[in-house]
Amino acid sequence: MRTAEALIVAYLRARGASRVWGDPLGDLPVEACADPDTVGRLCAADGRLHRVGVGWDAPANRLTIASRPGPAPVQSCDDPGHIARVIDTATRRVASGHEAFVIDIGFELDAEVPARARPRVPQGYTPFAGRLLTGDHRVAMLAGPGVARAGAVEALHRFAAAANVGVANTWGAKGLFRWDSPHHMGTVGLQQRDFALVFDAVDLVLTTGLDRDETQLAFPDHVSVVPIDARQLDHLVALVHPSARIEPNAFYSAVGAVAQPGYVDERRPYHPARVVAMLRAELPAGGVIAAPADRVGRWIARTFSTTDLGSVVVPARASALDAAAIVTVAGFDGRRALLALQADDDGDDITALLDRVGDRGPAPSRATWDSDTLPIDWSCDDLLRDAVGEFVF
Repeated sequence: MRTAEALIVAYLRARGASRVWGDPLGDLPVEACADPDTVGRLCAADGRLHRVGVGWDAPANRLTIASRPGPAPVQSCDDPGHIARVIDTATRRVASGHEAFVIDIGFELDAEVPARARPRVPQGYTPFAGRLLTGDHRVAMLAGPGVARAGAVEALHRFAAAANVGVANTWGAKGLFRWDSPHHMGTVGLQQRDFALVFDAVDLVLTTGLDRDETQLAFPDHVSVVPIDARQLDHLVALVHPSARIEPNAFYSAVGAVAQPGYVDERRPYHPARVVAMLRAELPAGGVIAAPADRVGRWIARTFSTTDLGSVVVPARASALDAAAIVTVAGFDGRRALLALQADDDGDDITALLDRVGDRGPAPSRATWDSDTLPIDWSCDDLLRDAVGEFVF
């Protein structure tokens, strides 16, 4: 026999958890924190940067498992026999996509469970048994952050090369392809006309690894959509017929017409794209920049030219404090991290969160937009709206 606590930790570790925020839980390394709200933010940030973030509130017997900020549904696990059904199911969902769960534990952690209870090895995935592309369609792909969370980035590259297709990515997957790759169609999902422009010249879109928070837009009426599990991509390489060419798209040129002149515009107040270019030059290899889901985050997500997957993090539900938690966790990991936020959102609570890094790693830095040193010409928002429509987050 072993304890329920040991079994819970085994499930968490099996899906990628490497530490716990808040109170000690089993043999997981603990990052102590007494404030439940801060625990939740750091837990979500940990899961977003890695796979599974874990928070434990011992007095409340409450477990948080997360990879995205924001409110989370509360579940109950009242019996140690339900650990697999409740806790492991939640952990698998958090590991594979951007999810969050709060679980109230209704039993003592030292309760005994059968020794044979253990995480199961994921079952092999049976690929689609047929030729996926026949050469009769104009094809493109839309990929989301689930591709990286499934460990399928290289598989996506092989599939795109075999199929000779372009791949648009949502903003949580910036860096799946370098900005200068012939397969890169741009970062989409942020504005109303994104999908209409990027997929105008195709009639079939293959989707994989999508996050519902980043795909609120409808596909054009003339487009057929076929979802592919990211785990299938390598199996399907042998079953595709290459397209004749990668179709050009109007989206890339529409955004480029705003961003490219903005990158080199040196007037003050600054063009937002100019600030993005300055921050990109400041960010070292292996670094991470985070921003909240506001007008700062929109410009970061829209115009930051990404070469490194995971270097830009703008969660769709993130507040300034959530973004600060992301750079704080990155600092704990030894990464150089940069927080971009508006002056109105900067304050003592942000400073207190960033100060948690202490001597554990490099101190996160801040780029405070709308400050005296970084004034912004927000009229440039209208340039993006004219090009690709209203923002949707």
